[in-house]
Amino acid sequence: MRVFRAVVVAAPTISLCAPLASAAPGSPTTGSLGSSLSNSPAEDATGEARLGTLKDENLDQVRQLLQERDVEPSTIERLVDKTKAGFLLDADNPDMEPISTETDENARRVVERQTFADGSVAIVEKEGPKQRNDGGNVIAPADIGGCHIYVHQDWYRHDNCLISYNGINFSYSFRADYSAARFTGVAGVIRRVFAPVVHRSIGANPTSNNVYILREWQDGNISAEAAQTIQFQPWGGWWSWSAHLRLHVLNNTAWTST
Repeated sequence: MRVFRAVVVAAPTISLCAPLASAAPGSPTTGSLGSSLSNSPAEDATGEARLGTLKDENLDQVRQLLQERDVEPSTIERLVDKTKAGFLLDADNPDMEPISTETDENARRVVERQTFADGSVAIVEKEGPKQRNDGGNVIAPADIGGCHIYVHQDWYRHDNCLISYNGINFSYSFRADYSAARFTGVAGVIRRVFAPVVHRSIGANPTSNNVYILREWQDGNISAEAAQTIQFQPWGGWWSWSAHLRLHVLNNTAWTST
């Protein structure tokens, strides 16, 4: 599982499919998926994760996205060739771990740039700070895009906050209402998750897109957890694979993982 300690200046998004949402925005969706969530890319007979056949305009879009991530030109062409052959780039492969991470973090958002062994780059973001360390002092309300942060009783409440994954071929997000503790001994909680969206899908179509609260309240040292799970079917293929984006809240800390 990739873990990202970070949401909010994503690279420009090229939408190739209409947003696919399941739970109606504003309606909490809960489930007990737990260990049933797994990242399983589609595989051919060699065991390699594969995409469907891409057209030249699709390859140009991949090239543009890599250029916007400041990937070296020689690496870009190698990655375009890899995509043309139908292979997932490491940044889009749930089984691959980044080899380096750059974090841009402040009091309102966390953005991580993840670089992978093949040279591809993913951006993962979470609106709201990673951690509050002001001793429970009352803070002025803060708004970050659609995210509203304010004090409510024993918690820092975060409403309508974006949780986002932005790879190369694939980009998706959801929004969450969650509460981080102001004081020691107060449990973190995810109150609502909604508006799951697939922003970009090159080489595969999303056939389902759901967001669930897997654990509403933290349980001891086990974080509260929510997950977006998307089923993708490669263009022209009959098989499918799943991708996941998770939000965790533990005491006064919140982070994302895939």
